[in-house]
Formats: sequence, structure tokens, C-alpha cells
Amino acid sequence: MKMTVLVVGAMLAALSTTALAGGKRHITLHINNQTAYDFVNGNAEHKQVHVDTVQTTVKKGQTGLVKFHFDEDSFSDVKMNVTYIVASDNSEEIEVEYHVDTSGSDCNIVTPSDLQGDYNDCHDIDVHYDFANK
Repeated sequence: MKMTVLVVGAMLAALSTTALAGGKRHITLHINNQTAYDFVNGNAEHKQVHVDTVQTTVKKGQTGLVKFHFDEDSFSDVKMNVTYIVASDNSEEIEVEYHVDTSGSDCNIVTPSDLQGDYNDCHDIDVHYDFANK
């Protein structure tokens, strides 16, 4: 009887470990707009990502959110690119890039020459992208 209990216990432990290993990874990109301009026409292009929300306008002095998730166990190349038009005379674009592959996470920012951008730890589930005037 003890052997049966041990075998059943071991099987249940193995099953619960497998279930915990699977799942979704939820990511939130925080677009912190500390520039003199609004960011408008937010657009998200993505690969192997399920987008929950994309804030289409991020007013100056505010933070916009882009929320998405993907399957942790089945992804091979996850990409999320979010673009906004800077509501200035030039109407240039900013782009926020988030990329995960088997090597890990990588982030990037593309900004017009009169703006600067930075981000915190790309391995975090909440990645903060900060934009400011130069």
C-alpha cells in the first residue's frame, strides 16, 4: 500500500510540475512621454503575440500602456513593434521594439533626432520606455 501511495504521489508531483512549467507570459510596455508633444496613431505590429491593449494616444506628460501575452513554452521568435507619430511640425515617428527568442529578451528604441529614449530591464514583465526632449 505504501508503494502505491508513493507511486501515485510521484506521478501527481510530476504532473503538477509540468502544468506549472506551461503557461503564458504577460508583458506590459509603459510608454512614458515626457516630451513637449503628444504621441498619436499608436500602432502595434506583432509576431506570435496576442495583443490585449494598445493605447493609441499618449499625451505629453502621461504614460501609455501596451499589454500583450504569448505562450512561454511554444514561442520561437516573439516580436512586438509599437509605433507612434510625434504630433510636432515634423510628424516623425518613434518606435518601441520588444523581441524575445531562445537567447532571451531584447529591447530597442528608435526616435527622431530631437528626442531621446531609454528603457529599463528588458527581462522584466513591465518594461518602461522613457522619452524626453534633448
